[in-house]
Amino acid sequence: NVEDVASYLINRSWEMQLPLNNFRLQSMLYFVQAESLVSNGKPLFDDDFLAYGWGAGIPSVYQKYSVYAGSCIFNSRYSINFSPYASDLEMMDGVLESCARYSGASILEIIRNQKPWQTAYKYNRKGLHTKISKESIRDFFKDE
Repeated sequence: NVEDVASYLINRSWEMQLPLNNFRLQSMLYFVQAESLVSNGKPLFDDDFLAYGWGAGIPSVYQKYSVYAGSCIFNSRYSINFSPYASDLEMMDGVLESCARYSGASILEIIRNQKPWQTAYKYNRKGLHTKISKESIRDFFKDE
């Protein structure tokens, strides 16, 4: 469940002293999903990303944490109701660590320069946000 993955990333980011704002959380979700699609051959969660002008996002998670605006999201008070494999935890921690060296704006720019976002955003009509397919994410990162 994407809500559980988001809660894990928020809590873990505080433990690592790398707190996340909502945009950065969306980016971390995007990269952990990409890593899972390539490494495990399956998604970490079922929700789809939409192509927004600022980058890739999952509407339910974005709305849930929108109260924080651009500020850091406090430790999640929500219980985590999933039992990830140790390899998934290591992978999520690795994504947080790898992305720590980039500013929030840089991370969003990286996503906007990738084919999955560009392809989906190109078909964005009248303010509708187009789905970024899991297949396009997997195929892009598989070749990286």
